[in-house]
Amino acid sequence: MEICVFGRLLWPGGPQRIGFELGAALSRAGQTVDICFARASNEAQASFAGSGWRQVGGKQSIGILTPTFRLLTHHYNPERSKEATIDLDLLCRFEIERRSYDFVIYLDPFSASFAPLGRLLHRDQYLVYDHESAFKSSRKIPHLQERVALSRSTLILSSSDGNANLLRAMGFSDVKVLEPGIRRRFDTGGYEGRARQIAALTVWDAGRNPDAYLNIAACLKTSKITMAGNWPSSAFRENFSKRVKNAGLSDRLAVVGRLTEEEITSLFDQSLAFLRLGFGELGPGMGTLEAIGSGLPVAINGGLGVSKSLIPGRNYILVDETRPNQAAAALERIVEDPSEWERMHEANLRTASIETWDSRSAELLRILAKTAPA
Repeated sequence: MEICVFGRLLWPGGPQRIGFELGAALSRAGQTVDICFARASNEAQASFAGSGWRQVGGKQSIGILTPTFRLLTHHYNPERSKEATIDLDLLCRFEIERRSYDFVIYLDPFSASFAPLGRLLHRDQYLVYDHESAFKSSRKIPHLQERVALSRSTLILSSSDGNANLLRAMGFSDVKVLEPGIRRRFDTGGYEGRARQIAALTVWDAGRNPDAYLNIAACLKTSKITMAGNWPSSAFRENFSKRVKNAGLSDRLAVVGRLTEEEITSLFDQSLAFLRLGFGELGPGMGTLEAIGSGLPVAINGGLGVSKSLIPGRNYILVDETRPNQAAAALERIVEDPSEWERMHEANLRTASIETWDSRSAELLRILAKTAPA
């Protein structure tokens, strides 16, 4: 099959990382795969250099109407940075200029804004990989946009049962669950030599509630949390960093920015646990799955979607962010107990060896084979 994996923006987010992993796995399975993005941030271009992707319009970084779309995006969500601009002109250009494929896989509904046009022009089929449906919000415009993008799709992929159930409740019956795979690393070290550090990696905005991590850090006795990742709003990051400093918690909570792929690997190798809190999220965080692939014991709360392949007590522990003392104590029991750490470390590496991206691509190809016209 000839398959295109398309995303509206290349930056180190979950859908984009899924696109690269899925595209690589499909290529290993013998499929012809193009990975394309409408636009790429400068940092992402450096981080993903050599990953075999291309950009709409070649090296062009913005569209003619990008300034206008920045204003519209900011009106839609004031927390979004300029990088997160939704370039409708570039999305439309992709559909007009691209060639025909057997399937086009869009990495989120916004990427598929003009997918019905592409299907009309090129007579091919498309799928939308929907990770966190906009239908869970109260905003009407995202509802309309997602409904338009999904209405003509051949099939909808969902990263979790929870998100799939929401889409079905909104009237979309043909939804298949394809959980993200896990890429196992084979060069992870053991317990010795690591810092008493708890890694936290995600895209940080108000919806990710950084204050919950601050509250847990305040209760730590022997460890520290390192919050790494993209901060869409520099002002939001600066304000939060000031609160950490004013609370006298700089020795227990480090706030760092976006990391390269090599720096993420280094962070995992230097840490003894991984913490990811969700607040109404339906899918599993990619950072969580990558931590498991590195053998890190993981702590999550009840507000984050969980992969069906992960077992509480074996792959992760559940913490309650509203009880920061108990959450901190649970984390430090892992950090301070080498035998418990090794048990979870080995369990996560075993799980990563089974729940691979190759197994996910094989599952997807079975789905596509049933979907493809005779």
